[in-house]
Amino acid sequence: MSEVAAEEFSEETSLPHFGAVLRSKVQQCLWWLVSGLIAIFLTNAFLDVGVILALPLLAIILLIWWLILGIGCFSTGWGHRHQGRTAILVVLAPIAALAVLALLLVPTGKLGAYTQAAATLLFKRTSCERVMIQPNVPNAELRANWAQTGGHGGSAIWSFGYGGFLSMERDIVYDPLGRPEERAVKLLGAQTASCQALWSHYYDCMLDY
Repeated sequence: MSEVAAEEFSEETSLPHFGAVLRSKVQQCLWWLVSGLIAIFLTNAFLDVGVILALPLLAIILLIWWLILGIGCFSTGWGHRHQGRTAILVVLAPIAALAVLALLLVPTGKLGAYTQAAATLLFKRTSCERVMIQPNVPNAELRANWAQTGGHGGSAIWSFGYGGFLSMERDIVYDPLGRPEERAVKLLGAQTASCQALWSHYYDCMLDY
């Protein structure tokens, strides 16, 4: 067998093997992407302001995992660079996964936070409304705070705390006027407020006191 024929034979027999390697590397990158998105969602869904500490740790873990994947993909692509376009796909797979994660990072985090707040409101709405009707009756289940502008019976703003870390407090806020951020600062004493609408004048708010 001539040297040319031997090289052609070697390339042909290596193609199926390289196809399996390509699928394996792409699957690893997809698994990294899906795992990262699930971890971000769950972190925001099950932690309140503690997410401030958890997310940097999660970012370090994902970054180290991505570097290991990236080095492996580059090594494989470089070792099979004679395959041309297919080798380039292997090298680009982790970069594409990282780009998609960066694109979906904020929406996934917001979805997780919304899920937690919505579940909290579903379980505690009856108690919240009972407190608003009878504000002088103690309720050990809720940390309630409220303020009212003079002369307007229906304009009270209520906050029901369900999470906190240092000066940060995460509350379900009821504001019939629809200005929870502005009124939480003016009436509830928060220095800053960031709110996301839930339903029926309820909001999920991060209040910094």
